[in-house]
Amino acid sequence: MPPDGVLEVRFGFDPSVLIATLAERGFCAEVGVRGGAHWVLSVRARGAPEILDLRGLEAPEPLERILEASAALAPGAALLARTPRLPRMLLPQLERRALAWEAIEEPDGSGLVWVQRPH
Repeated sequence: MPPDGVLEVRFGFDPSVLIATLAERGFCAEVGVRGGAHWVLSVRARGAPEILDLRGLEAPEPLERILEASAALAPGAALLARTPRLPRMLLPQLERRALAWEAIEEPDGSGLVWVQRPH
């Protein structure tokens, strides 16, 4: 896992007991429930960016917020954002701005986007 990335693990049971162990090892972790019977453990290294949760916003607001936040990134800095769906229209705009990015589509159709300004 890169120092500014996030690792997500899906469980069929509540993994909350792992949070203390991960904290002792220098990670930030949070548990969320997706789809009723699945828990998702999100793990970030200490110092990694907070995850912007934009899932409650209507289009085009998530795209606009990510572009605004990415414009403010210092060289080498990154951001993470959850979006209501995979932001396909955002990705070419990130490329035009010479930003590195990765995006995944979650099983529920939402997206997780990582953006970094190169050094």
